[in-house]
Amino acid sequence: MFFRIPIWYAVYYFIKIYVPHAVHDLSRRMWILIDIISLSSFIGIITVIYKSTSFTSYAVYPACIASLITNMGCFYLCTYLAKTMRIEMELKTYQYQQAYYKEIESGQQTIRSLRHDMKNHLNIIRTFLQNKDYEDADQYLNELDREFITSAKVYCKSSTVNAVVSAKEQIARDNNIHCNLLIDLEETPQIDNIDLCSLLANTLDNAIEACCKIPDYSMRFLTLKARCKNNYFSYEIENSKVNAVIEESGHYKTSKNDTSLHGIGLGSVERIVEKYGGDMKIDYTDRTFTVTIFIQGKQDR
Repeated sequence: MFFRIPIWYAVYYFIKIYVPHAVHDLSRRMWILIDIISLSSFIGIITVIYKSTSFTSYAVYPACIASLITNMGCFYLCTYLAKTMRIEMELKTYQYQQAYYKEIESGQQTIRSLRHDMKNHLNIIRTFLQNKDYEDADQYLNELDREFITSAKVYCKSSTVNAVVSAKEQIARDNNIHCNLLIDLEETPQIDNIDLCSLLANTLDNAIEACCKIPDYSMRFLTLKARCKNNYFSYEIENSKVNAVIEESGHYKTSKNDTSLHGIGLGSVERIVEKYGGDMKIDYTDRTFTVTIFIQGKQDR
């Protein structure tokens, strides 16, 4: 009895510290895996106790202790890996936001500079018009219009969505991919910013990578639709492709040279959708690949 109390208190304290955080970081499949490992150890302990005699009972305690250590070690390892992945995604989200804010600041500085010199620009345009040099005036206005354009765009109220989509759209356009972005987020999705960043970044990266494999630039396109209203978040991304889609046991793989990286992006998205109790559907043809996601947020009570 003297030894049982501190042991069970240690187990309780360990679970109290790690479970509240792990509940949100681990997916349902990971919890099932932990349950199976724990159940296997528990069955092993019961078997040892049942088979032991009064002469071999001393062997039961080391087996029980080893089982507890194994279970806690496995649980700690899973939570540690989940925490590490979350830190990496937080860093990536921060980098997206920093780049986005820098683009905004750069655009604001350009606009301030143009406003300061606007009088001079208007005098030049007036001179062109007085000399009836309409072509030069039109060209000068077009150049001014390009100066006002900034790559940092505001798609919705969510700074995370703005940062990620702005960065990925710029990469897509640099690769001659036609982008059609329809983002109508009347409210912020009830999804953790880190998970939202991972969902957007992975699906957009996969779409851009597939489009870049198409030799004909005119065939490259990417369509993104996102909407959130009344706690319902819907997301659809469709892209053109030429590479074959490999499907094994319900999982989709890409055509990367490194087979260890196959399907990691979609796997992460699946875990996020599963975490929030949503639905994910994948459709594809010879020329297109579509990912549709639907997540219902918690209703206010």
